[in-house]
Amino acid sequence: MSLKMKFSLLALLSIWLLESVPAVADISDSTTSTGSGTKPLIVDLQRVESADYQTYIKNLQALGCPPSTIHSIVTTDVIAAFAVRRAKAVAARYQNFKYWQVDSSGTEARNKLLAQRNAINEEMNGVLQQLLGIDTDPPDFSRPWQQEEWNLELAFLAPNKLQATKAILQEYAKVDGQMKSLAGGLNLTEDTNELQQILGRYDEEQSTLQKVLSPDEYKQVVMMTSWTAENMRHAMVHFEPTEQEFRIVFEAWHPHDEALARLHALRENDPGNLSDAIYAKIKTQLDPGRYQQYCDTWWK
Repeated sequence: MSLKMKFSLLALLSIWLLESVPAVADISDSTTSTGSGTKPLIVDLQRVESADYQTYIKNLQALGCPPSTIHSIVTTDVIAAFAVRRAKAVAARYQNFKYWQVDSSGTEARNKLLAQRNAINEEMNGVLQQLLGIDTDPPDFSRPWQQEEWNLELAFLAPNKLQATKAILQEYAKVDGQMKSLAGGLNLTEDTNELQQILGRYDEEQSTLQKVLSPDEYKQVVMMTSWTAENMRHAMVHFEPTEQEFRIVFEAWHPHDEALARLHALRENDPGNLSDAIYAKIKTQLDPGRYQQYCDTWWK
């Protein structure tokens, strides 16, 4: 076979691969012939592990398909094959979920989901090693899990707004993690320009969300998904706030957390008393007895 012909076949293969790899949401119950390398559509674990699918991989290898491309295709299919189990595990965690309800049962539900998540991820990695080889490095499975959680946390949004919001949150997920680290005082980099870029990207995320959502929707999304809200769900387990109390505490702490991240990013000194104003604000809005409970149980 001439070199020109090989390049032509690889070009056709690339086009075919781009057209034949379905998104997770598009996978159906049908299959296609695998005799000539055509891809079997994946809907369950049994089909992923079938001889047809393994033949499909061998055919791709024989055609000269790059290993990285095969790895991407197979990983996408394996993740899709576990979609039902992943959805069931997350649904159990979010049964009767309300963003402001913080108690020991919520902690137990989070821990149970974490155990199920680790077990399912281990199974997915095992299937990948079976299909691609024992030396296959485990991929990052966090994205499909996060997507499932957002589907339930943000179910109050209209479908078009839900999809747009998930896309924004996914795009800026790394930035949110960096802001959380900065608020915690971690030194991410000595490059001040990079730190400024993190702040700029975070502001860009918030602006983009506000363009998609109404003010009330934006506020609720932030109370669902921000690192402040997640910290509060751990810190107030023994306080068990009402919805109004959760909002009061959140609206005091969230601006503080953002300000602290900015202060550390700009290499400014932490005065060390920023939380005093937060407690003073919360004290004016909670019943005296509940305020004392809040102080006594915070992060206990």
